Amino acid sequence: MLKYNTCEPNCAAGNVLTYKVRLRLNQPATGPGKGTFVNTFTSLTGTFGADAGPAMAAPSKWVLDNPIAD
Repeated sequence: MLKYNTCEPNCAAGNVLTYKVRLRLNQPATGPGKGTFVNTFTSLTGTFGADAGPAMAAPSKWVLDNPIAD
């Protein structure tokens, strides 16, 4: 669940809205780490529920800062 404070009229008095979100880790990478190999991911995709409003209607993708994938 994604929780968002509207901060209207201010953050202390704002409403907290809750939205369904599905997070998916993508692009697995394997590399050395502290004496062994580790598995990790290099991107994250968020898909929001239909009630999330127009700003979140499309999936969002974030690149993760991951030195193993470099």
